[in-house]
Amino acid sequence: MNATQTFYIPQRLFTGNNAKIMKTTKRLEVAGYDGVIAKVMHLSPAAEIETANGRRVNTCPFASEGCKAACLNTAGRGRMDFTQQARMNKTQYLFGDTPAFMLQLHQEIERDLRSPKKTGAMLMYRLNGTSDIPFWSPAYAYRVRYDGGRAVEVDMGHDDVEGFTAKMTVYEHFAAVDRVVFYDYTKSSSAYQHYVKGRMPKNYSLCFSRSEDESNQDKALAFLAAGGQVAVVFDKVPDSWNGYPVVDGDETDARPFDREVYGIAANTGFVVGLKAKGEAIKQQDNNFIVWIGE
Repeated sequence: MNATQTFYIPQRLFTGNNAKIMKTTKRLEVAGYDGVIAKVMHLSPAAEIETANGRRVNTCPFASEGCKAACLNTAGRGRMDFTQQARMNKTQYLFGDTPAFMLQLHQEIERDLRSPKKTGAMLMYRLNGTSDIPFWSPAYAYRVRYDGGRAVEVDMGHDDVEGFTAKMTVYEHFAAVDRVVFYDYTKSSSAYQHYVKGRMPKNYSLCFSRSEDESNQDKALAFLAAGGQVAVVFDKVPDSWNGYPVVDGDETDARPFDREVYGIAANTGFVVGLKAKGEAIKQQDNNFIVWIGE
C-alpha cells in the first residue's frame, strides 16, 4: 500500500464460503452441467463513504431505513470485525482504482473457467452480496487486453484503444460462455424495470427486493402482478403472500433457476421468502420484516 492508498489489493474478490452460497453449490442441479459453483462478492453496504480519491459514494442508494437496520451484513461471519474491515477494503478498492478492481474481477472468473476442478460446472456469480451497485451500467464497462488468451489489462476510458476489446460490462464480456451466469437482488425499481423489459444482458438475472417504504411496496406488488420475482424478508417464511406463492429463498441462492426448481410458470409472479437473520430478528418494530408470527 502506498501513501496515497487507503486500501490493499485483496487476495480474492469472490467467496464461496458463505453458508447460503455453499448450500447452492451442494444442492442445486442444472440439467446439462456437471454441478454448480456459486460465488458472491461482499462490499460494505448502505454506507456513504469517502474513497481514497475523495469521492463520496453510497453502495446501497435505494436502501430504506428498515433495510439498513436489518441488513444481512451482520449475519453469520459478517458480524466479525475482520470481515467488516475486509468488506470496507474491497469497497475502497472498487472506487479507489476501478480499472484494477474490474481486471481482478474478470481474472477471477477466467481462472474458474480454466480450473480443471470446475470443468463442465455451471458458474454463478453474485456481485452484490451486500450492496446494490449497477455493474450493468456503462459506468462500469471496460475494455480488455489479452495476452496468451488471458486478460492482462483493463481500460475504462471514453475512446477505443488498439489491442483491446470493445467496451462492455462484465456480463457482456462473458455472454458467449453459456455456463457463466450472474444474478443480484436490487431495490432499484428502474433497474428491475429494465430487467423485466428484457433490456439487461441475457446472462444476468435480477430479483426485486421489497422494503417497508410505501412506494417500494407498491412497485413490488406491481412487479408481481406483471409476473416478476420479488424477495421479501419474513420472521417466518409463509406459503403465500398477498396471493402470490412463496418459495424458500434460504434453501439456495439460485435465483436464476427458481422457476425451474419450484415449477413456477413463466410470467407468473412469485415471492422469494427470506428469513430475517443476524441482528434483524431482534427488531420487532422493523416493518422491513413482514412479521408472520406463530
